[in-house]
Amino acid sequence: MGELTELVEDYVYSDVYPFQGPGHKRSFYENDFLSEFYKRDIAGVQGFDKMSLEDGSLCDARNRMSRVYKADESYILTGGVSVGMMAAVFATLNRGDKVLVMRNSRRYVYNAIQLRELRAVYISGDVDEDYGYTKGLTIEVIEESIKKNDDVKAVILTSPTLDGISSEVEDIAEFLHEHRIPLIVDASYGAHFGFAGFLPINAVECGADIVLHSLSESLPSPVQTGVLHINGSIIDNDKIRDFLGMFQDDEPSFPLLLGMDKCLDYISDDDNNAWQRFYDKRASLSDELKKLNHIEVFDAFTMGRSDTPEIGKMILSPKAKNMNGKQLYDRLKKEFGILPILSTPEYVLVGFSICDTDEGYEKLASALAKLDNELEAKEETTRTMSGGRDLGSLEALFGVSSNESSGTASAYPAAEKLTIVKPIHEAINSEKESVPINMCEGRVSGAFVGVYPSEQPILVPGQKITRDLLTLINHYRRSGYVIKGEFMERIEVLRESKNRPEA
Repeated sequence: MGELTELVEDYVYSDVYPFQGPGHKRSFYENDFLSEFYKRDIAGVQGFDKMSLEDGSLCDARNRMSRVYKADESYILTGGVSVGMMAAVFATLNRGDKVLVMRNSRRYVYNAIQLRELRAVYISGDVDEDYGYTKGLTIEVIEESIKKNDDVKAVILTSPTLDGISSEVEDIAEFLHEHRIPLIVDASYGAHFGFAGFLPINAVECGADIVLHSLSESLPSPVQTGVLHINGSIIDNDKIRDFLGMFQDDEPSFPLLLGMDKCLDYISDDDNNAWQRFYDKRASLSDELKKLNHIEVFDAFTMGRSDTPEIGKMILSPKAKNMNGKQLYDRLKKEFGILPILSTPEYVLVGFSICDTDEGYEKLASALAKLDNELEAKEETTRTMSGGRDLGSLEALFGVSSNESSGTASAYPAAEKLTIVKPIHEAINSEKESVPINMCEGRVSGAFVGVYPSEQPILVPGQKITRDLLTLINHYRRSGYVIKGEFMERIEVLRESKNRPEA
């Protein structure tokens, strides 16, 4: 048990009465769960210090986090990783700076770029031809990008991606440090990395200057708990502390802190054998799913591939013509009570952690076996997907089918094919108008447009809208997906000036 947990538990069972906040006075509850929650929801007590103080229980908790992850400094986040990204961007970059950003970043990365008024240059990995996910970034891509943009002030990577694919962080960090360019890695999905030999190396140990971990994504920790780690001498620690004080409350939620403390207890305990049990169960599940004939499994146990997802992720790709990824996702959810992370028209993404039960594994294997038995590997048209909307008018207008976009149909656009007309903050503040989707080719987006629930936008404000992008949006819509940023088949674009030169 961590020192913070011991301190709180001693206080909870003392006879101290709080004539202060919180207003529930640690006694308002309707059931046992809320009773235990409110007892530990404390504030304003000496010893239960504020986040900004340099000593006390929270400082001890920060130091413990640094030891566990082998970071020089660690800062606890109880408002989610988004506040950590804000602090990282504001502490590292000044208004108007140029930043190199992975195109498949989460929305809060774009929010930070917008608020700091940065000029973003986008980069992306190749698209996997078999499954349609975006691969990680290589050192060659970074070197070429820096050569073309020698005024870049920082690089922001997402590694691993939501699909569990990592970039060459160690090589990239070494190269950037030669140029004194800081590397910020959003490792939200990789907080479990490094805790076992079969897991990839953690981005902290790879030498990234700032690493963000969302503990709840893959570890037994409450939602909104995260950590910001700092390494090396490039980052100004005082600036990080100051900006964190602006973006998150100085008084943390102690139930969340206790959840983080218990999480560290569990994942650091060599005696509970949790990581080995996790590996053994995952290996057994993958072996079981190899029996499927019409649903292809792609994961860390797939032989003959070096770029597989990490062990916490699995890609399920229906190979029958009468089922796509959206339909597989919907059936797993509605008929079998299984909730994957997300789907694309090409695949379903499933996530695992050390807390999955044997019953959960059996439920997934049984559902997939039943669905696989129903599928017939026969050729048939799926022009109008179940649950989708028929937008044949778009195809007639463009003279293309929903599968004619470059690369895999549902893959997000490659960064080198994007045209950025304005920085995000300028586009957001520009005069806009709402235009039917089929009339948007050549216009400049005034909003974020993407597929729900993914946080990776297809369009960002200031980006030129091409036929490929409209075909991509059409492909998702025809497959039954909800498009965020679209309303009544219209999206916001920048209002054109009569004297506007061609972009």
